Formats: sequence, structure tokens, C-alpha cells
Amino acid sequence: KSVVDPFFPQMKLGDFITQYYYPRVREKLSPNTVRFYRKVCGQFLIPTFGTMALCEISHHHLQMFIDFLAYSPDAKKSDRGGKTLSPTTVKRYASVFMSVMTEAVRMGYIEENPLHHESITYPRQKKTELEIYSPDEVQAFFSALSDEPPMTRLLLLTPLLLGLRRAEIVALKWSDVDFTNRTVHIDRSAYKLPGKEQGLKAPKSLHGIRKVCYPE
Repeated sequence: KSVVDPFFPQMKLGDFITQYYYPRVREKLSPNTVRFYRKVCGQFLIPTFGTMALCEISHHHLQMFIDFLAYSPDAKKSDRGGKTLSPTTVKRYASVFMSVMTEAVRMGYIEENPLHHESITYPRQKKTELEIYSPDEVQAFFSALSDEPPMTRLLLLTPLLLGLRRAEIVALKWSDVDFTNRTVHIDRSAYKLPGKEQGLKAPKSLHGIRKVCYPE
């Protein structure tokens, strides 16, 4: 994509994020995702790279960001017990940087995203086996809930029986339940921002809209 104005590439990264990027992501992404993107930009990208011009950003800066998150003691989170970020989280943070520069290309501020480079390396992810409940554990869970109120049992057994996410369960209405065909229609999930009332949002993809059968 060609650059619209020769002065655009000289715009500072911080100015682009606050003036143009934030409004764009608010139109496209869910409130919780927007909150996460703003956190990464405000905590890392703007303080570190904010005074650099868009045309000065290169894949080396992305690699610096990744290495800082993965290996620097300064990137440790107090709410994680002093542990460094997981490889998955590092990649998620890095994707925000990539998103910012991709949006700059879409808006014509730079010709191509300089962060797309084959030399970028991420911390290696450890392969872990998926842990699931054994039949004995499921039976123990059922037994432990036998004396609980019906609503408590419903909330705790629904994800176990149907495999629904917590946000999907919170967003359910009685009208979503088809008692005749024993199905539950899923087409939204709940979210809550700090200091705000709970809201509802559509699934991230069409695969999130589905009907789930439940046993008799």
C-alpha cells in the first residue's frame, strides 16, 4: 500500500497509538480485548518506543520487546508471584505491537509492516498434555455437590456436562434452552470491565455460535 503523505512515516509511534490506533480497535474488538491492548501499549510500547517515528521501527525492536518480556527480571509481574511471563503470554503481548504496525499500514502511514520478519524468535513453548477428569473424579465431584442448593449445582455442573465457558454460562437465558430437543443455544458471552456493569458480546468467530445437546 502506498504512503498517502510523505510526512506520515515521521509520526511518532506514541502519537499514532493514542490518536489513531485506539479509536480503530474500539470499533473492531471486544471491550476486554481493547482493555488488554491499551494495557500493553500504555505499560510497554508507548514508554519504550513511543518517541520513535513509525519509519524508524524495525523487526529488531519487536525482538527486543519479546526478549524483555521473556527474560528480563523487570518484566516479572507481582500478581504472578515473581514469575516471568509464559511463552504464550509473551506472544500475545507481541501480537499487540504487530497489530499497531499493521494498522499503520492499513491507514497509509507506512508502506509495509517492518515487524514481519523471518528472523523473529519467541521463547519455546513447553508441550503439556491436556488434563481431564477421570470417571472417579467426576463421580466425586457430583457427590460433593449433593447437598448444595440447586442453583449452585446448576452453575458448577453445567460446564462439566456441556463444556461451556464461564462467560457463556453467565450469559445464558431460559429462552436459550430447548427442553423438547434437549439443546442449549450459545450465541453470546458475558464480560465485565472494572467499575462497569456486566455486558454481553457476540462470540469472536462463527464457530462460537452453536447448539449443545445435554443428557436426560
